[in-house]
Amino acid sequence: MAMVNPGAIIRFIKDYQLVNRSGYFERDFYLKAYPFVAGSGNNPITDYLLRGWKEGRDPGLLFNSREYLDMSPDVREAGLNPLVHYLRFGKQEGRKITRSWVREDGQIPTSKPAESELSDVEWTKLRFHERFNYPLDVKRPQTFNEKLNVYKMYYREKPLWQYVDKYLAKDYVKQKIGAEYLVPSLGAFTEVDDIQLEQLPDQFVLKATHGSGWNIFCRDKSQLDWQKCRDEMRGWLSDNLYLHFREWPYNNITPRILVEPLLQDPSGKLPNDYKFFCYNGEVKYVYEVSERETAYYLDFYDMDWNWLPIRFGYPNNPHKSTKPRQFDEMVRIAGELSRGFPFVRVDLYASPKIYFGELTFYPQAGFIEITPREWDIRLGQDFRMDFLRAQNRASSQ
Repeated sequence: MAMVNPGAIIRFIKDYQLVNRSGYFERDFYLKAYPFVAGSGNNPITDYLLRGWKEGRDPGLLFNSREYLDMSPDVREAGLNPLVHYLRFGKQEGRKITRSWVREDGQIPTSKPAESELSDVEWTKLRFHERFNYPLDVKRPQTFNEKLNVYKMYYREKPLWQYVDKYLAKDYVKQKIGAEYLVPSLGAFTEVDDIQLEQLPDQFVLKATHGSGWNIFCRDKSQLDWQKCRDEMRGWLSDNLYLHFREWPYNNITPRILVEPLLQDPSGKLPNDYKFFCYNGEVKYVYEVSERETAYYLDFYDMDWNWLPIRFGYPNNPHKSTKPRQFDEMVRIAGELSRGFPFVRVDLYASPKIYFGELTFYPQAGFIEITPREWDIRLGQDFRMDFLRAQNRASSQ
């Protein structure tokens, strides 16, 4: 009778625990890709640790076992499990990993899928890992960024393109809170050549209805380089924001150029932009964007206008502002517009009249580092993932 090596058992248990909690081993992925493992009744992690890696099996979307060994001949020669080595040593050593060829549905192609061939789920998981250097926990997301990306991948309960389209969103706002909160439309055009500059006022804004940050602010029509503007707008109309970050609602929008009057505050600057974080109708936080034409400062506040020490991709304004006198009314409006959505950011201006800006379901596409990290977690605490229950049930069947 063969003797059991206690040291080998202890090492195996430690390897198992390391792989199990790493996020790089995806049980559903493994069983779909290698159904004979499921048929054998073997534990999938045990299968990978004992024989799977030796036979070229991948533990999940993010890790290619064969390619790691090809890039690390010392690991191959030592006969070490590639994922265990990466988790224990390789990551700290800066060793590279590559994605599996296996698709999320378990299909194994004969060549590596191109970027354009990746599904939204595959693409998002890979980009999240590249951005934050850890796997996205789809079943138990905790941080705001994690939840935004899961929201982007799986929430399909409402036709969100109707709300992110800056043209169609005006109908929603009119029905919910009234037309008096809408910036008047001077026109909406699917062709740049249909925009007649001579028919526009001296000051106006040109914005793409299907994108983010695609704006031209005109303060003096006589000084405008109209040909340059036309070229820029043609670029907008030919672009699909969905392809940049896989935000699926943007794939269903008819590209238009929306023309509106230029909003200005009493000093003649662009008004501050107040962006409310709303969770199913409950407004919890707001960030104020100030000095939009120059420094572009971003500051978070709670509902009592206490400044919060959060960095969200842009610097804080060294001079903290006072609570706007229309704040309570803006909170009420944001609550009305956000009801029924697990999360949406409602953007409003006060110039000094309150105007609706836009609805955003995935701020910064879920890829902006939020510091300190505790605020990435706190901003996600009120973000309920009830829609995930059906998804998790389906994936476990």
